[in-house]
Amino acid sequence: MQGSRQRVLDVMHGRKPDRIPLYELIRNDAVVRHFAGRELTVENAPELLYEIFPLAVDTTRSVRMPDEEWEGQLEDGRRRVVHRWTQWTERVPPGSSEAYAAAKQKSLDGPWDTWTEDDDARIANHLRVYRETSTRLGDDFFYFSGGPGLGLMGMYGEVGLEHFCYYLADCPEVIDAQLERNMVQAVAWIEHLPEDHGIVAVFSGDDIAFKSGPLLSPAWFREHYMPRFKPIMDAYHRRGIIVNFHSDGDLMPIMDDLVEAGIDVWCDVLPGKLT
Repeated sequence: MQGSRQRVLDVMHGRKPDRIPLYELIRNDAVVRHFAGRELTVENAPELLYEIFPLAVDTTRSVRMPDEEWEGQLEDGRRRVVHRWTQWTERVPPGSSEAYAAAKQKSLDGPWDTWTEDDDARIANHLRVYRETSTRLGDDFFYFSGGPGLGLMGMYGEVGLEHFCYYLADCPEVIDAQLERNMVQAVAWIEHLPEDHGIVAVFSGDDIAFKSGPLLSPAWFREHYMPRFKPIMDAYHRRGIIVNFHSDGDLMPIMDDLVEAGIDVWCDVLPGKLT
């Protein structure tokens, strides 16, 4: 779309754009067929998807290729089902709160802020993919870099929300320690970006709400989430990076807290607009 990059930059810098920028992942064969005029296949996807994104939307964070259908068992015994655009992996919660706490304690032994050559290599690979993707999408398309966040979604997603709530009640210190570790490691990642990182803005996602409101009470978010979320936002801003935060659900009860913590842009899930 003509003017896409400027349109997104206007929103991120608080200027009124000519219209609201459209954001989408485009993981839908019918949409691809409409804009491309031909069928998407696994074989032609690496070329076809890069052609249609600039025709359909102004910005995205991912150009994902469709998968071959697959179902099987992972090395750890869990079942995985892979569909064309999605995949599902069986969860294996550790059971009791005591078992969960014991299992997590192994990964919580510090220090958390150590940095290795492998970490540098991961950042270098991230930037290489980011730059290559941006180039392929064209100068007038805005492509968001990925970047670390606080990762509450990963914590409850690992065990399921029901189990997570039991663990939060029975061993809250273990949940807090994981959030603290995630914060330290995210800040370290941001601080180790090279001077020429070239990232204008990151898309930082953490699904922390239902359609009826936040997953946990606003009081919990203010006490446990926001004090660890803010240092990550501050680290991005120190590196000159704009933060586009996304969560599914109704964030209104904690929106003021997110803004105070430092988010610059909110990406609404429906109808996929930057606001």
